Amino acid sequence: MEGPVRILMLFTIMNRGGAETMVMNYYRHIDRNRVQFDFMVHRQEQGVYDDEIKRSSIN
Repeated sequence: MEGPVRILMLFTIMNRGGAETMVMNYYRHIDRNRVQFDFMVHRQEQGVYDDEIKRSSIN
């Protein structure tokens, strides 16, 4: 297998809920050469963590 393991994170919105905050703590500390988080939300509103996710995924 080549490339990182990809994990889909599915949430309603990326706000400061318990699960969302836990996932963001993992996301900030994972080795992105080995693991990639993909985020999917099903609301149109901007979430608290959206900008951070977008900034860190542009590498």
